[in-house]
Amino acid sequence: MNEQNDNRKANILCLIALTNMIAIGIVAAIVEALMDVANGTMLAGIGAILGVIVGALAMLSPIISVAIVIYVRIKYPKNLFGKILMWILIVMAAIFVVIVGSTLLFCMWCENEMSSCGFLILSWLLG
Repeated sequence: MNEQNDNRKANILCLIALTNMIAIGIVAAIVEALMDVANGTMLAGIGAILGVIVGALAMLSPIISVAIVIYVRIKYPKNLFGKILMWILIVMAAIFVVIVGSTLLFCMWCENEMSSCGFLILSWLLG
């Protein structure tokens, strides 16, 4: 009976972590859309403040989710949902590192290979 309650608690914590990761992104997209609608009105200032708050939450959301999953893996090591969610987070982190790394490499390549292109285009535009 106690093991079943522990499994249920672990599943609830994993659902909280998963919902935290997904819901904050959806809320951020909705707030961004509302800020676009409110642009140029009296609500623009409130939208900007709300955008900063939601942006901060969106940055903290993955950290909170990882902390919850680490807690579940330590407290309930046999929970299958916790194991699967841990591997999903590891794969997402690896994909993030690859994307950021390749973006940085591409930017460095562009800066080295095309540094004169920007000057040529600018001089052509200015006549």
